[in-house]
Amino acid sequence: MKKGDGVRYFGNHFAAFDELDESRRLLTAFSGASVIGLSVCDDELRFLGVNHALAAMNGMSPEAHIGRTVRDVLKAAAAQPEPALQRVLMSGEAVCFELAATLPTRMETGHWIENYLPVKGHMGRVNQVAAITVEVTAQRKLEKSFRNLADELRWTGNQEYRRLADALHASINAYHAVITTSLGRLTTSLVGLSERGWEPENCAEILGQTVEWLDQRIVNMRTIVSDVASRFPDRPERPVVVM
Repeated sequence: MKKGDGVRYFGNHFAAFDELDESRRLLTAFSGASVIGLSVCDDELRFLGVNHALAAMNGMSPEAHIGRTVRDVLKAAAAQPEPALQRVLMSGEAVCFELAATLPTRMETGHWIENYLPVKGHMGRVNQVAAITVEVTAQRKLEKSFRNLADELRWTGNQEYRRLADALHASINAYHAVITTSLGRLTTSLVGLSERGWEPENCAEILGQTVEWLDQRIVNMRTIVSDVASRFPDRPERPVVVM
């Protein structure tokens, strides 16, 4: 039987052999996330399962991922994720980084915070890898806009606007740091759960609640960022409305 045989995909979950229990627990915990993507690949980097949040980022259905490799789905955008995923499979250690790439389903470059972690089978061998992904494209664009505007305002004499642009730029950076740190801690916790054999008994339930809380926190932060962006002037001469 070939690797991957016997895996059948259902919605956000997949029914498979016992060795995929850890993967199934991860997919269940992240099944309700709206902005935190999760995917699980085998040791040939073929997708075994993805949640709807990750599928939406890639611009294709969850079912369309199954059985296809990361390269098949991401095309040229797989240049950075592929070696990072392979490194996790070989070392058994988690990897985190920010990805800037143009997906085949998009016209512009996007930005994502990526956290990859090893997934063990029932024999304790790392034979899958999970990826936790959060898109930060809008935040990166806004950060760049505030930075450029602050630089422009340095030469206009409008110091009040410049200070506001500097402050908002710093706030976006802080927002980004919070997401990165939170996802890093979540990844560390998941690695710890795996090492402890997913004990105590209610850890899967606690994980689901943690993912739900973090997902909602990111949604709320995005709403605030979007609101700030809509109220900030495109040009220095326009009035600023702070609410």
